[in-house]
Amino acid sequence: MPSFAELLAARPVLLADGATGTNYQNMGIEPGIAPEEWVFDEPEKVCALHRRFLDAGSDLVLTCTFGATTPRLADGPLAGRGRELNIRAAELARSAAGDDRLVAGSLGPTGQLPEPYGLLTREVCVEAYAEQARALGDGGVEQEPCDRPGPAEQRDRYPDHLARWVVTTTAANPAAMLALAYAMARPAGMRTSSSCIVEKVVSAPQNPVPSSGLR
Repeated sequence: MPSFAELLAARPVLLADGATGTNYQNMGIEPGIAPEEWVFDEPEKVCALHRRFLDAGSDLVLTCTFGATTPRLADGPLAGRGRELNIRAAELARSAAGDDRLVAGSLGPTGQLPEPYGLLTREVCVEAYAEQARALGDGGVEQEPCDRPGPAEQRDRYPDHLARWVVTTTAANPAAMLALAYAMARPAGMRTSSSCIVEKVVSAPQNPVPSSGLR
């Protein structure tokens, strides 16, 4: 199977999955249940959704780990099981994808505000994503989209540090992809706050990120 970077260089469009949570609702997930809980409680349904996306033509599927950072899991039933969860989710996606499709690891927001707005420190935030990325890689993920890691204030406060973490992490994984989002209202209008990180990553010397974008 060609790598993500090779496919991206050879083809103008790659198709990924999407709307995982919405599809889980259609599959019967109960209100208040985090999609990540299905990784352990309903693994056959997690695999079934992966296969549906693949049957529809997706070139890659994302793991069910959007809310699987240690800080995000801390107050729920999966507290303390972050590494186990990410590895298992990657294994499920990998088993569904087979040998001819790619698996991407989804890294979502921590659900917490950073200092001085909240209690989340820079060190905890960076380590949380590094920990998740390592676990996803151990589970068989080829690439890790850093997808919306936290509220706009969190990224505005730590743009240089997050950019360095992304570059450092992806240097060891040239199939990494960066996709950040959130527009935040300011007195002067609407600003896409994620752009400050994307700009730093793509302009870095020997930039290892083959794909980056904003939503």
